[in-house]
Amino acid sequence: APITFLLNVNYNLWFLVTWMAWVYFAFIDKPGEIRARFFLSFFAIWILVGSLLAIVFSSAGPCFYGRLGFTPDPYAGLMTYLRGVNETYAIWAIPLQDELWLGYTDPSLVIKGISAMPSMHNGSALLFALAGYQVSRIAGHLLSAHAVLIFIGSVHLGWHYAVDSYLAWALTLVIWFAMVPVSRWWHSKAAQGDFDRMLAAGA
Repeated sequence: APITFLLNVNYNLWFLVTWMAWVYFAFIDKPGEIRARFFLSFFAIWILVGSLLAIVFSSAGPCFYGRLGFTPDPYAGLMTYLRGVNETYAIWAIPLQDELWLGYTDPSLVIKGISAMPSMHNGSALLFALAGYQVSRIAGHLLSAHAVLIFIGSVHLGWHYAVDSYLAWALTLVIWFAMVPVSRWWHSKAAQGDFDRMLAAGA
């Protein structure tokens, strides 16, 4: 139970890590190809993976499997365990899953989103780790540990099937490396070079 709680804490820290990555690359990191590559990758992942493919591969995560009437439910034992742990430790995934299900079944509610594939938690966590290694080895190691725990938590907390993460990771890697020539081209433009020098002088 304590391990489940800690996995849940790390899973929710994803929001904080996302904002920290944004703030760092937007306001702290010096202008250059790495910053452009990070933001281009971030937006591409959310547009392609988190929006378009999330529609194409619309699916219900393990926590919603039984609620949709599929039998037998191989995740019933997991959800029973998580609800039991939630009685002792605050497992924030449980009330949020209930809220998302209510939003799915009640058309009058605004809160939606039970689609599991691809996993944006896992895709973006990998992106943060890849970008972190461009900053420092320590940042890369810490963000890699966070990404691994996100993967474990996403399955253990009933949010995702493992394959949701595998697809997100593969697409994230493709996008991350595809943005190398794009960011390089962007910073080869004279106007962008002048802008970078102006920002560096102001800093």
